[in-house]
Amino acid sequence: MFKKEETKTVTTQKNHTPSLTMISEGTSLNGTINTENDIRIAGKTDGELTSKGKLIVTSSGVVEGDIHVADADIAGKVEGELRVSNKLTLRQSAVIEGDIYTKTLIVEEGA
Repeated sequence: MFKKEETKTVTTQKNHTPSLTMISEGTSLNGTINTENDIRIAGKTDGELTSKGKLIVTSSGVVEGDIHVADADIAGKVEGELRVSNKLTLRQSAVIEGDIYTKTLIVEEGA
Protein backbone atom coordinates (compact mmCIF):
# COMPACT_ATOMS: atom_id res chain seq x y z
CA MET A 1 0.00 0.00 0.00
CA PHE A 2 2.77 2.48 0.91
CA LYS A 3 5.56 2.22 -1.62
CA LYS A 4 8.63 4.36 -1.65
CA GLU A 5 8.84 6.38 -4.83
CA GLU A 6 12.02 5.83 -6.78
CA THR A 7 13.86 8.84 -8.00
CA LYS A 8 15.96 8.50 -11.14
CA THR A 9 18.56 11.00 -12.14
CA VAL A 10 19.54 11.15 -15.76
CA THR A 11 22.75 12.87 -16.70
CA THR A 12 23.88 13.47 -20.21
CA GLN A 13 27.39 14.10 -21.29
CA LYS A 14 28.24 15.87 -24.48
CA ASN A 15 30.93 14.24 -26.51
CA HIS A 16 33.39 17.07 -27.06
CA THR A 17 35.32 15.72 -30.00
CA PRO A 18 37.46 18.32 -31.72
CA SER A 19 35.93 19.74 -34.87
CA LEU A 20 37.94 21.04 -37.78
CA THR A 21 36.78 23.21 -40.67
CA MET A 22 38.88 22.59 -43.78
CA ILE A 23 39.34 24.59 -46.95
CA SER A 24 41.25 22.24 -49.21
CA GLU A 25 43.91 23.01 -51.78
CA GLY A 26 42.29 24.12 -55.03
CA THR A 27 39.32 25.63 -53.18
CA SER A 28 38.62 29.37 -53.19
CA LEU A 29 36.22 31.03 -50.75
CA ASN A 30 35.04 34.65 -50.78
CA GLY A 31 33.25 36.02 -47.72
CA THR A 32 33.32 36.10 -43.94
CA ILE A 33 34.17 32.97 -41.94
CA ASN A 34 33.00 32.72 -38.31
CA THR A 35 33.58 29.45 -36.46
CA GLU A 36 33.82 28.15 -32.92
CA ASN A 37 36.18 25.40 -34.08
CA ASP A 38 39.67 25.03 -35.48
CA ILE A 39 40.15 25.84 -39.16
CA ARG A 40 42.74 24.59 -41.66
CA ILE A 41 43.28 26.46 -44.90
CA ALA A 42 45.18 24.89 -47.78
CA GLY A 43 43.28 26.81 -50.47
CA LYS A 44 42.49 30.53 -50.76
CA THR A 45 40.12 32.71 -48.72
CA ASP A 46 39.23 36.33 -49.34
CA GLY A 47 37.47 38.00 -46.42
CA GLU A 48 37.48 38.29 -42.64
CA LEU A 49 38.15 35.13 -40.61
CA THR A 50 37.16 34.75 -36.94
CA SER A 51 37.62 31.61 -34.84
CA LYS A 52 37.64 30.78 -31.13
CA GLY A 53 39.93 27.89 -32.00
CA LYS A 54 43.21 27.47 -33.87
CA LEU A 55 43.93 28.60 -37.42
CA ILE A 56 46.32 26.53 -39.52
CA VAL A 57 47.42 27.95 -42.87
CA THR A 58 49.40 25.36 -44.83
CA SER A 59 52.24 26.28 -47.21
CA SER A 60 49.76 26.30 -50.11
CA GLY A 61 47.20 28.39 -48.19
CA VAL A 62 46.47 32.07 -48.85
CA VAL A 63 44.33 34.30 -46.64
CA GLU A 64 43.42 37.79 -47.86
CA GLY A 65 41.64 39.63 -45.06
CA ASP A 66 41.75 40.31 -41.35
CA ILE A 67 42.11 37.39 -38.95
CA HIS A 68 40.95 37.13 -35.31
CA VAL A 69 41.75 33.74 -33.69
CA ALA A 70 42.85 32.18 -30.40
CA ASP A 71 45.94 30.42 -31.79
CA ALA A 72 47.56 30.28 -35.23
CA ASP A 73 50.16 28.23 -37.08
CA ILE A 74 51.05 29.91 -40.38
CA ALA A 75 53.10 28.30 -43.16
CA GLY A 76 51.39 30.05 -46.10
CA LYS A 77 50.56 33.64 -47.03
CA VAL A 78 48.46 36.11 -45.03
CA GLU A 79 47.55 39.56 -46.36
CA GLY A 80 45.83 41.61 -43.66
CA GLU A 81 45.76 42.23 -39.93
CA LEU A 82 46.55 39.16 -37.83
CA ARG A 83 45.19 39.19 -34.25
CA VAL A 84 46.01 36.10 -32.20
CA SER A 85 44.98 36.14 -28.53
CA ASN A 86 47.38 33.36 -27.46
CA LYS A 87 50.21 31.80 -29.51
CA LEU A 88 51.23 32.57 -33.09
CA THR A 89 53.71 30.27 -34.83
CA LEU A 90 55.28 31.41 -38.10
CA ARG A 91 56.81 28.59 -40.11
CA GLN A 92 59.81 29.00 -42.42
CA SER A 93 57.62 29.37 -45.53
CA ALA A 94 55.25 31.93 -43.94
CA VAL A 95 54.70 35.31 -45.61
CA ILE A 96 52.81 37.97 -43.65
CA GLU A 97 51.81 41.26 -45.27
CA GLY A 98 50.13 43.22 -42.48
CA ASP A 99 50.21 43.97 -38.79
CA ILE A 100 50.58 41.24 -36.17
CA TYR A 101 49.07 41.39 -32.66
CA THR A 102 49.73 38.40 -30.38
CA LYS A 103 50.56 37.37 -26.84
CA THR A 104 53.28 34.84 -27.79
CA LEU A 105 55.22 34.76 -31.05
CA ILE A 106 57.29 31.81 -32.27
CA VAL A 107 59.24 32.29 -35.51
CA GLU A 108 61.10 29.53 -37.32
CA GLU A 109 64.46 30.42 -38.78
CA GLY A 110 64.04 31.75 -42.32
CA ALA A 111 60.49 33.01 -41.88
